[in-house]
Amino acid sequence: MNTECVVMLDDDQCEELDALLVERIYEFNSNATGCFDGRLLGAGIRNEAGEVIAGFSGHTCGGCAEIAHLWVSESHRGQGLGRKLLHAAEAEAVRRGCAQVVLTTHSFQSPGFYERLGYERKYAIEGQPKRHSNIVFVKSLQACDRGALTSILSFAGTSDVYGSAARSSAAKPSVGFTQDMNRSAPISKRSRSHIANFLHSPRGQKPDHRLDVRVGDAER
Repeated sequence: MNTECVVMLDDDQCEELDALLVERIYEFNSNATGCFDGRLLGAGIRNEAGEVIAGFSGHTCGGCAEIAHLWVSESHRGQGLGRKLLHAAEAEAVRRGCAQVVLTTHSFQSPGFYERLGYERKYAIEGQPKRHSNIVFVKSLQACDRGALTSILSFAGTSDVYGSAARSSAAKPSVGFTQDMNRSAPISKRSRSHIANFLHSPRGQKPDHRLDVRVGDAER
């Protein structure tokens, strides 16, 4: 067999290869840095009908948290849900011993949102995509009110991945927070690639507990 032949793959083959590369790159990076504590990070918000209306995903490793995706449905924007999700991510990052949060957003998305929440613009990659830029933001958690962040978290006895507002007719949306996610759970191709730098979660490992964060009154 010609081992020097480069074979382009279809979508399914790319996804399978991507999963393999995540494992191999994590092994290399962990051995190079001594950081073997990579864990997935994610939270979601459901409305009273049980539909996901907002959420974020990312990972923590080596004292750093990285947010890969943060999304709020268009009909629920301007109500403070993105702020609540980001605060929940920061609080859990502090609990895990992280010193900073890193994320990227595009120029046509919400760079001003992150700047208002204390994120510092580090640099922008122009032309990603064309006519726009991809901006890297960092926030130091050492400079935050760590006590206030950690006080956001409260234990809940529920076992679903996302919070649900259906506990009572008067309940506000809640942020269901998972500390670990089974590696066998579906991960989007972009997410898997994004976290390939460090991500690792032992196969078959269950979340050690679930955290629940109540969303307060609407914020602007």
